Amino acid sequence: MAPFVGYKGDDLYWLLLRNLDRKEVITDKTSHLPVKLPKIIGTSKEMSNLQSIVERVARTDTTVLVSGESGTGKELVAKLLKIKSLRHNKPFLTINCTTISDLLLESELFGYEKGSFTGAVKQRKGKFEIVDGGTIFLDEIGDISPRMQAALLRVLQNGEMTRVGGHMPIKVNVRILAATNRNLTDSVKNGDFRLDLFYRLNIINIVLPPLRDRKDDIFDLTTHFIQKYNLLFDKSIDINPEKILNKLEKYNWPGNVRELENVIHRAVLMCKNTSLSNKDISFDMAPSQSEEAKSSRDDQKPNDDLPLKSIIAQLEKEVIETKLTSG
Repeated sequence: MAPFVGYKGDDLYWLLLRNLDRKEVITDKTSHLPVKLPKIIGTSKEMSNLQSIVERVARTDTTVLVSGESGTGKELVAKLLKIKSLRHNKPFLTINCTTISDLLLESELFGYEKGSFTGAVKQRKGKFEIVDGGTIFLDEIGDISPRMQAALLRVLQNGEMTRVGGHMPIKVNVRILAATNRNLTDSVKNGDFRLDLFYRLNIINIVLPPLRDRKDDIFDLTTHFIQKYNLLFDKSIDINPEKILNKLEKYNWPGNVRELENVIHRAVLMCKNTSLSNKDISFDMAPSQSEEAKSSRDDQKPNDDLPLKSIIAQLEKEVIETKLTSG
């Protein structure tokens, strides 16, 4: 800040904003990072169909059930449905039904009245009241108890709920999105899930395919994650997934897209070169012996036609190279 005298004799000050301008540029840059914006990555037929369904369903208030294995992107789809909905400027809340006990989940969602249980020293609103007008995403809904299933059914049927310890129903206007990695049809047959609740949730069922069934998308996903972690770690790893694509496509991906992101996250962080190679790729779950053996056979050149002397010489060379590298 620098003082000076104005033309009317006033004491004025210069205010230098160089650092603030720089901060604004950084903020502007980071606010436009693609990783901050939920989007469907991939050009496979499965992902094109998924994008089409999301576009058609998002601007309605229809309840949507998102099914798929762990790590396939169910929460991402829920966020997209919210962003593209008419409630996009209203609250959005995610509840993981497996991380909260039954009693706590009920009081968390519906609230409670004063004195309804030990520790309830005052009335408390539940999430359905707080998020009124918005969207609630219930993740892993296939794991909720029969008691919670009945309470949730009432919300879906009548648009009303009752606080724990209360008697008066309260009207709420909340869109419900749900997700599960269970087969709810089997759960209904086994008596673990209410049929009437299943029908209420299953009006639109978006099924996410596992990554092993859409390996055409691995290239696009890998490129996206390299960009993401280049920015995060301030690196400039070459975005050339073809160097590692063969290894990535041979893997079965039990952890799906989440596992692929972990693999690329680790690879970009630990890479010492300007581009990733197969040596930088390590999987969260080691391939089975049969897969590893097959991969090893695929990578080796056939030597059945080589004379024994040449085979022994090749093995000796590999042993020496290994010793030199490790030493």
